Amino acid sequence: MLDLKDKELEGFSYRLKTITTSQQKDIEKLNEEYRQKIAELNAECQKKGEIIESKALEMRWMATEFETSENNLKDQGIKLQNLENDNNQLRQANKQYIEENEQMLRLIHQLQSEMHHIH
Repeated sequence: MLDLKDKELEGFSYRLKTITTSQQKDIEKLNEEYRQKIAELNAECQKKGEIIESKALEMRWMATEFETSENNLKDQGIKLQNLENDNNQLRQANKQYIEENEQMLRLIHQLQSEMHHIH
């Protein structure tokens, strides 16, 4: 009877070792799959980080370009306003010269008329 119990225990021990070994292999396989998945995710995360960094750099560059364009636009607006002011001053001066010329022409005609009456 003791031998029977020993054989039962040996059988039980063998099945337990077999199950344990099988479970250990399953755990190792899952662990390896987990490591591979973590490595893949880390690589993907690194790629995404590089893309984000690239986009951030591009956005900073675009913001600088926008700021430069905005400043250029302001400068051009000021220059345009100055040109409009200069143009208005020139028109006013031209109008004044025309009036002076017309007055001089009237005076010349008047003097010519007086000279004809004297002769």
